[in-house]
Amino acid sequence: MWAISCLAAFLLSFHCLIVSGEDTESPSQLTQCTEVAISDCYRRYDNIFQRPDLQRNDEGQYNEEAYRKACSGFPETSSCYAGFTRCPEFMRSNFTRREAGYGAFRALVCDTEALKVAISAKNCTDPVKMRTCMMDHHGNL
Repeated sequence: MWAISCLAAFLLSFHCLIVSGEDTESPSQLTQCTEVAISDCYRRYDNIFQRPDLQRNDEGQYNEEAYRKACSGFPETSSCYAGFTRCPEFMRSNFTRREAGYGAFRALVCDTEALKVAISAKNCTDPVKMRTCMMDHHGNL
C-alpha cells in the first residue's frame, strides 16, 4: 500500500503540472508539431480526475465498474504519440519523456486501487498551491 501511495503522490504531482480544462473525450492524434500542441494533447488525458463516475457517491462508495472500465480510455501507446511521430526528430526527442509519463499515468489508471488513492488525494489538494510548489522545486517539467 505504501508503494501505491508513493506512486499516487508522484502521479498527482504530474497531474498538477498538466491541469487541464473540462475536456471529457480522449485526445485525438496530434495534428501540429509545436511544443504547445504536444503539451495540450497529453494534457487532455488528465480529464480522468474530473470524471463524475469516479468520484465517491453520497454514501462514500466507489463505482467499481467505472474504475474497472477507466483503463479502456488509455491505450498502451497514447493517441498523441501516433501523431507526434510525424514531427521532425528534434521535436520527438524533446517530448519522449511525455510518452514515458503517459505510460506511468496509464499504469496508475489501470490499477483500480492506486487510481482511487490518487483521486482521493487530488480531491484533498489545492491544485494552484501544488502547481506553485512543483514549479518552485522542479521548474517547468
